[in-house]
Amino acid sequence: SFGGNLQHNFNYNGLIDNVAIWDVALDAANITKVYNSGDPFDLRSDSGNYNQSANLIGFWQFEENFGITSADLAGNAGLASFLNGATWSTTVI
Repeated sequence: SFGGNLQHNFNYNGLIDNVAIWDVALDAANITKVYNSGDPFDLRSDSGNYNQSANLIGFWQFEENFGITSADLAGNAGLASFLNGATWSTTVI
């Protein structure tokens, strides 16, 4: 669940973009590369100090801007579905 907890009726009131999950902890060099790379950065390909594409298990950029789901670009975890009134935003943060 991104941005909420259905068991405790907690919903995040804000913007979420570019969610990624790896099956390892990223070291400082990888974190710095991802953080400083800008948007969009394709986490599916190693580049510079980023070398963890093989360990990426979920990656949602939320770029569809229609419907109520976002595709997992890593190809493993499936769709992220919008619940409880979540909507698309074109606001740049």
